[in-house]
Amino acid sequence: MSMMFRRRSREVPGLNTSSLPDLIFSVLFFFMIVTHMRHVTVKVKYQVPQGKELTRLTKKSAVSYIYIGRPTSAMGKVVGEESRIQLNDK
Repeated sequence: MSMMFRRRSREVPGLNTSSLPDLIFSVLFFFMIVTHMRHVTVKVKYQVPQGKELTRLTKKSAVSYIYIGRPTSAMGKVVGEESRIQLNDK
């Protein structure tokens, strides 16, 4: 006497995504609070040149910041008054 069982095909319930925007905004808010903006301490006096033709760079890692000028009054006492070059906040 063998019993035959029918297998019922079960449907997978849909994923509830109603709380997904709340989660995304919570994570966004967390990173906005935790992230520190980089502050550059410039140790030389400089004048910003005016650009005529500007193009956007694709890679930010290819950018180097070079400051050329006389030291600020606080740094002038330490390194002297002649012109200096500062590379990438160093």
